[in-house]
Amino acid sequence: MDSDKEIQRQYYQVAKSMLQHRSDTNVEDLYFYNTRTKPGTPDYTEEILRGLKESKKGEIVSFHNHPLGMPLSAGDLNAALKNGYKKGYTIGHDGSVFKYTSPIYIIDEAVYNKRICLHLEKGDSEFQAQINALRDLQEFYKFSFKEMKPDG
Repeated sequence: MDSDKEIQRQYYQVAKSMLQHRSDTNVEDLYFYNTRTKPGTPDYTEEILRGLKESKKGEIVSFHNHPLGMPLSAGDLNAALKNGYKKGYTIGHDGSVFKYTSPIYIIDEAVYNKRICLHLEKGDSEFQAQINALRDLQEFYKFSFKEMKPDG
């Protein structure tokens, strides 16, 4: 997730804490790691809101959990654009981790959902339909995403 071993350790601690906090729930947490300062705390606390306001574009790395292990959503991408994230990670309780970058335009949720429906109609699972919808949109909106694997 980063070439700096200390930052890698801190990312791991944030992800572990988040997963333990929301284990066996269907509720999401949101953590930020400001590359200029230290990790924030869950939820949009005054501290996080202030950190977002005071940070420059490209300084924040976002972490939040997806209880069912689903890929990132259009809302996740739009938050990355709005808040100027350097990058974001979704972390599933099933062990899945997705890395993503900000789009250059706000993604219309209806467009994203329509793409998912088209893939569901073709017989894709919900998970695969979301992956394929993201692939359909990434070139136009200029974002990247990938599922992180233990070896990479």
